[in-house]
Amino acid sequence: MNNIAFIDLEIDGRGKIVDAGAVKAGKSIHTSRIADFVSFISDADFLCGHNVIEHDYRYLKPFLPKEYKLIDTLYLSPLLFPRKPYHRLLKDDKLLSDELNNPLNDAAGMARVNKFCQDHGYTSTSMGRLLLADNSNGDNYTSAKDCGKFLKTIYQIDKGTSTDNNDTLAGAEYMYRLLKMQTRKNKIPAQMPSEVKVANKTGELDHVENDAGIIYDTAKGIDLVVCFMSQDLNDTSAAQNTIAQDSRAIYGYYNE
Repeated sequence: MNNIAFIDLEIDGRGKIVDAGAVKAGKSIHTSRIADFVSFISDADFLCGHNVIEHDYRYLKPFLPKEYKLIDTLYLSPLLFPRKPYHRLLKDDKLLSDELNNPLNDAAGMARVNKFCQDHGYTSTSMGRLLLADNSNGDNYTSAKDCGKFLKTIYQIDKGTSTDNNDTLAGAEYMYRLLKMQTRKNKIPAQMPSEVKVANKTGELDHVENDAGIIYDTAKGIDLVVCFMSQDLNDTSAAQNTIAQDSRAIYGYYNE
């Protein structure tokens, strides 16, 4: 992960960068000195952040001596948490003010997510409201099929096996790496054989249990994408166990 930097900027009302933070290869920086920040990320090839395309990179670009490839987690959030009412960012153990720190709290960001979904064939995924707004005028939706398609695209681009020349996704290889770093293993990975690996992204609310993952390093080389979504649950522990059991059964059907 040496050539990817995870960044976040704070911008004041005049459009000036007043604070910057980044993590890269196990090291971090937190500074108001833009020159030091630019130096820290200089050997990275990718910049990853939440709404980095429309927000952070737009303000940072005039100070950069080169172009970077961008990974924007704004696209991942509504796919994996379509019913979550908000996505506040946490820093220093406090919820930051929405106006300054929530990059999704604008219509341009929502329109960009919808355009991305339309352009890439995610026909069941859309943002009908901002993530801090109520759902009186619309809601956010996705499907297991769309999440599966998204993970399949990441997998095939990483492996160089994509058959659709128009199926491009910036930073797919590094999204795959991030998924492999998942530490919540209580659903899809829970009952897998020890040698089998899973790159997954979970989603949990009070009555919701989701998990979407890529099962790889399989016994017969038949890697798989599996996605589970549930809602209105009375027993989330039972749902977690069902996801684990079904994932194991699917793996066994194809690889044992």
